[in-house]
Amino acid sequence: MNKKDLRINVARPWLLVVAIIGMSVIGQFGNIISATVGQMAKSMPTVSPMAVQTIVTCVSLPTMIFDLLSPAIERMITKRWTILTGLTFALVGGITPAFTDYFAFIYASRLVFGAGIGLIMPYGMALLGDIFTGETRDNMVGYASAALNFGSGISTLLVGVLLVISWHVSFLMYGVIVVPLVLFAIGYTRNVDIQIKANEYKARRVQKTKALMQRIPLIVPVSACFLFLFLASGCVMFTTSAMAIEELHFKGAGFLALALTISGLVSGVCTMFFGKLHRLLHGWLPVIAAVIGGLGYLWASVARNMVIFTFCLAMVGVAFFVYPYVNKVILDRVDDAIKNVCVSFALAIYNLGAFFSPYIVHVITKIIGHGSPVWQLRVGAMMFFFLALLMAGYVVIEKFKGEGERL
Repeated sequence: MNKKDLRINVARPWLLVVAIIGMSVIGQFGNIISATVGQMAKSMPTVSPMAVQTIVTCVSLPTMIFDLLSPAIERMITKRWTILTGLTFALVGGITPAFTDYFAFIYASRLVFGAGIGLIMPYGMALLGDIFTGETRDNMVGYASAALNFGSGISTLLVGVLLVISWHVSFLMYGVIVVPLVLFAIGYTRNVDIQIKANEYKARRVQKTKALMQRIPLIVPVSACFLFLFLASGCVMFTTSAMAIEELHFKGAGFLALALTISGLVSGVCTMFFGKLHRLLHGWLPVIAAVIGGLGYLWASVARNMVIFTFCLAMVGVAFFVYPYVNKVILDRVDDAIKNVCVSFALAIYNLGAFFSPYIVHVITKIIGHGSPVWQLRVGAMMFFFLALLMAGYVVIEKFKGEGERL
């Protein structure tokens, strides 16, 4: 680590980096308990399967709300206490289902978990930019991105191991949140908070006039719609896979957590190579990725064993190319003065996609008259194909307008 790249005076920068990267990984923990859905549904016969599925995605609504509220909360209690409060909420809300069988309590605890994630979400990667600059900052962002994808995948695998004991025990995986909570409390001192706030104040004075003169371009809501549809499609893998493999009567169904982990690792590898593949395929990269994801769902719906099903989920993992691409489009097309506002808006819509995913799938399956988990996978494929069609239309329009070099 080059100390010349430090923007603030901090005694233990590596301690703070580990805490921030850990905090970023925690922000992706909403789906790691997906493999528990099957056992939970069996243990709660009075609760509808769709309601049990929402345990995975319901965290997205409070995440969106508190993501938008976090700047106001920060002004009241400082950034340090906002993040510590968020990590505490995530810890308490995460482990509570391990100690209760009441669905209402479990659902409420997931909402508390989502609120905690919403409070910390705006600060993960942004804090690295607040502390570092230059090459060190770029390296730290790269480490954080890799840790985010691989950490989520490994956590999903560990949840599957704990699932052998019971679904209750699987929720104890959220106990690891105590690690970044303690590290952050030690490393992110009041002095660090004051220094970062002073730097933000200087930057805000420079950008205030520009921000008032800027309009949010049309590409931002369009990109947000892409993210909404992408996550609504992608979440089908997390909400439906456990019930689908039971319907398909697979041997080795207990390896679902491993299958989801492999899918997550594929997503992580895709993220690592996004830059190189994007330079080769440009705007067609997310279109191809969405088609591959749709084909993965279709194949999974007719898979004959768990090995093929795992490969299909890995194909769905490829579709996660869409996420970095849409973020790149937003960052390339908006002015620095309104960049944070645009990204926050897009992330809010993105989280809504996860929240509404089970309901969208339920409505579509009702319309077509097939509501089984296998058909839910096919609906997920339809949604991915529709997304690919929309993004292909966007690429063609941008090429026609002469903006192809910016795709």
